Amino acid sequence: MTSQSLRAGPLLISEIIKHAPQAEQVVMNSVERLREEGRQEGHRKGRQEGRRATLLKQLRVKFGEIAEADVACVNGADDEALEQYLERVLTADSVAAVLGD
Repeated sequence: MTSQSLRAGPLLISEIIKHAPQAEQVVMNSVERLREEGRQEGHRKGRQEGRRATLLKQLRVKFGEIAEADVACVNGADDEALEQYLERVLTADSVAAVLGD
């Protein structure tokens, strides 16, 4: 969503309500639902970034300096891969053992 569309949002909502007052509840429910979805997505991304940071710290503490390619691998990992990596780091004897398939 662009900043222009964010600014246009309240104007659009007020125009809809002015021309169809009965639509106010529908519009407000939709706005709240979109806000909640945005909050949930933000929380999910925040948790994912925290898990990435934790994994990178664990890798550095256990194995020392981490190659940029390995950092990129961690930063590009989805939730499922991060979960696997976080489990593997506990018993692995190398970064490759953590990040390998």
